[in-house]
Amino acid sequence: AGEKGEIIISYSIPAQSSRYGTLEDIFGIAINGRETTTILSMNAIAVDKFDRATDDISQPSCELSKKFIKFGEVKRGKTHADATVVIVNDGGSDLIIRAVEWQNGALGCSLKVGDRVKAGERKTLTLTLNTAACDYGLWVDRLKIITNDPARPMHSIRVTAIVID
Repeated sequence: AGEKGEIIISYSIPAQSSRYGTLEDIFGIAINGRETTTILSMNAIAVDKFDRATDDISQPSCELSKKFIKFGEVKRGKTHADATVVIVNDGGSDLIIRAVEWQNGALGCSLKVGDRVKAGERKTLTLTLNTAACDYGLWVDRLKIITNDPARPMHSIRVTAIVID
């Protein structure tokens, strides 16, 4: 009684795995074989294991032209609204897209896992909002892009719209 314990939770992803992006789990706790009402949630982002010995010049470097997309007022129905974001690789090697994630089925993205942006190049990605899949009112989602950029492997773009009649 009165003592404290420590719980260590970690993910072990094999080096040859193609699993990248958001990892989310919920755990129940049992003490001495009896379940408690305590619930733990864990969130992590699976990225490449980066070699710190490699110089910064030869690494890819991801920059996005926008961090927010505001579709503004859009009519609900079968229409699609489009917005673009430019990905720039200011680094010295290919930028590889490891994962592209969003929560809501109304959002679509032209960027795909495995897409590459060569050193010094730009790539335009298109975000599409299918308003038929949205409820009326404020609509919000977040696009997560996981890359092989060692300085910042995850980028996030907040996407909003106001769905009207």
